[in-house]
This record gives sequence, structure tokens and C-alpha cells, in this order.
Amino acid sequence: MPAPPRNRYRSRRRSASEQPLGGLLQRWYQQLAVYRFERRWLLLLLPLLLLLAAGWWLADPHHLPLRQVVVEGSLERVDRQQLQQQLLPLLNVGFLFLDMAALQQQVAAQRWVRRALLRRIWPDTLVVQIEEQQPIAQWYDGDLLNDSGERFDGRGVELTTTLPLLTGPDASERLILERYRELQRLLVPLNSRITALTLSARGAWSLQLDNGIEVVLGRESLEERLLRLVRVWQHHLRSRVAMIERLDLRYTNGFAVRWRAGVSPSGSGA
Repeated sequence: MPAPPRNRYRSRRRSASEQPLGGLLQRWYQQLAVYRFERRWLLLLLPLLLLLAAGWWLADPHHLPLRQVVVEGSLERVDRQQLQQQLLPLLNVGFLFLDMAALQQQVAAQRWVRRALLRRIWPDTLVVQIEEQQPIAQWYDGDLLNDSGERFDGRGVELTTTLPLLTGPDASERLILERYRELQRLLVPLNSRITALTLSARGAWSLQLDNGIEVVLGRESLEERLLRLVRVWQHHLRSRVAMIERLDLRYTNGFAVRWRAGVSPSGSGA
């Protein structure tokens, strides 16, 4: 016979409530694991989303604009305002996204810039520190030389002082400048200044003094030959400077003197 309805009701009630404890714990752990997994991904994604939002905000140059460019240095030939105008096309990207390499290249390309140092100062300033070229000699092709023998374009520039003219093969600029300094030091007792120094393709040296005298040195023993000239100069040539056109020092025990046209060693007309 079928069981009474009351017994069926009790059976259904027991089957719904009498769950094993292990099964309940397993279900709770699975739900907790899903929750932790979702929370962990949320914690990982949230900073990334914040960074993306911050990057999008900062990428707009209107939020962190560059407001001023400060050009520092003792400048005589570099035009500060002109330089600032040339940099403007590279400055409209905002403070954080400045292309410092391109800016450095733009500044270094200026004719009279020897070195340039660029730095950013938070939150809106670019500082350009410039060391200007200081010419100490002229190169024969119109370029100028700085104190390291480096060439730079100085054509079309009016110089305030007369610089010595150096002439020689390509890539010999530093060598000739160093030799110029050495020879000028030896000529101090003559109270004369070298106005031109030439190194020929065969390695022979010659120079011009500010009194108009040409001095031929040759290829070797330059210091020894100049010292010999200095010793003789004080006693025999100092009073006859205006008569001398050329001194040839390429001799073992002396040198040759070419007198100017129209004069003689005695000072009378030839």
C-alpha cells in the first residue's frame, strides 16, 4: 500500500535539509574561490586602468604645458630669441613628452654653439645652457678654430680681433694649432706675433710675422732653428727689421736673409 501523504511530506523535507556537511563546505569554498579570483583580477586591472587614464590625461599638452624656455650662458653671437623661436615646433607636446634628443640636436646645430645642456624643471620650464664657440684662429677655407682645434663655420662674421691664419692639409687643424702655440712662445723675445702659419703637403713649415717678415722653417728641428734666430736677432737684426723680407732658417749653422727691394743692409738704397 502507498505511504500516507504525511510520511511523503516528511521524506521530501529530510531530503532537502539533510545535506552532507562536506558538500556544503565544498560549495562555499568554490563560491569564495570565484570571488577571490574576480577580486584579484580587479585589483590587478584597477591600477592599470588608473595608469591609462593618467597617461591619457597627461598626454594632452594643455594639462601640463611648457610655459617658458630659459637660455643660459654668456652669449655674444647666439641670438636667444631666435633660438627660442626655432625650438617652438618641438615644444607643443607638453612638459613630459618633450623630445630631448631632437631639442639637443636642434640647439647643437646652431653656428656658434659649442656645447649645449638641456634639462627640464618641474612643472613647466625647459632650461637650455649653452657654451658659445670662442675662435682663436682662422682656417684657410674661411672656417674658424676653437681652442681645441675644432672647426666651425665663421664665414660672414666680422671679428673684433685679428686671428692668425692657419693653413694645412685636412685633419691637421689640431696639429697646426699646437705648433702655432709652441712657436709663438719661442718668439716672445722678438716682440713679434705670428699672423700666419702654413704646413705644406710635404710637411714643411713657414710662418709670417706681424712685422711682415716671412720665416721659412723647413721640416725638422723647428725649435732649434727658431732659438738660433732669437740669439742673432737681438744683436744683428733688431735694428734692421724694416729691411728684412724673408728669413730662411733651413741651414745647419745659420740662416739666410733676403732684404726688401730698394734697401741694403746698411740702410741705404740699393
